[in-house]
Amino acid sequence: METERLLLRLYTPEDFSALHAIFSNPDTMRYYPAPFSEEKTRQWINRNIRRYREDGFGLWAVVLKETGELIGDCGITLQPIHGQMLPEIGYHLHPAFQGKGYATEAARFCVQLAFDTFHFPAVYCYMKHDNWSSMGVAGRLGMVLTEIYPDPVNEYTRVFRLKKESHANGHSLAETARRLALSPLHGFLDGQESNLLPLVQHFRRWDIHQADRLWCAAFVYHACVEAGFQLPFSPDECTLCSLAGVPAWEELAQKDSRIGCFLPFPGFAPAPGDIVLYDHVFCNQPHDHIGIVIENHLDHIIAAEGNVGNTNMSGLVRREKDAHIRCFIRLPDNYRWR
Repeated sequence: METERLLLRLYTPEDFSALHAIFSNPDTMRYYPAPFSEEKTRQWINRNIRRYREDGFGLWAVVLKETGELIGDCGITLQPIHGQMLPEIGYHLHPAFQGKGYATEAARFCVQLAFDTFHFPAVYCYMKHDNWSSMGVAGRLGMVLTEIYPDPVNEYTRVFRLKKESHANGHSLAETARRLALSPLHGFLDGQESNLLPLVQHFRRWDIHQADRLWCAAFVYHACVEAGFQLPFSPDECTLCSLAGVPAWEELAQKDSRIGCFLPFPGFAPAPGDIVLYDHVFCNQPHDHIGIVIENHLDHIIAAEGNVGNTNMSGLVRREKDAHIRCFIRLPDNYRWR
């Protein structure tokens, strides 16, 4: 099996020395209880050889085409994730080869293999709550965060998922956004703790204190994910910021030809589920607010928004069709990044 730069092949016992140099390395194993002993590395090889025989898949040796060097492993294994045995995309790379896109390249190949050859309806990645690099790989695969749960090994484990198929459309997004807006969601208010954790936890290294009064784009992202759209928190197209920031939505729409980006010219009719970007709503700045269209009328829209009027609460808002509307973004049905 091969990708542009890599070969993926079955383990053999002769891979022991190269693999043990990886699994005994403290940097590689910093999210494990301890680096592997020689015996644990041999068990790792034998376990995957058994997986090939029993499951038809496992972790495969990752070899650099250019040099023939074994630089790590990547593959599909069945893992216990919060009480269920689920297909997980896992990988390990020698530190000398990290940060070069090899993990994402190999993992993306394994995702398609899981869907096309082994017919899994969804695949998962799970990791310790502060394993930022693995979260980045999951995001680049198009996965979305679905759960965080206490784990005696990891303190907290984050679970990311990518479905083979979704059933998302503008109608489901509008209904989801309406429900979330009316719940209501809110930051820190007098006498009330913030309930924004479900929104904020999508974005690594962000917390509810940092997000307070800055969560309108996170509201839109959370609604998209809840409606079934498969958007990573920081697509490669977004160079300015993650999708917790308003400018990233326009940047993504401009760079992904599947996504519609419409100026509010006379004659354009926004539809429920369209994402609406605003200029100069809160301050004298472009890209300062965002929402989701619920209803379209002749001279105004009804939008679901987070941090309505800088009140730190979600709600439904009447917005005139005026110069404050910068553009509308329309995700295609069942959109899945990459």
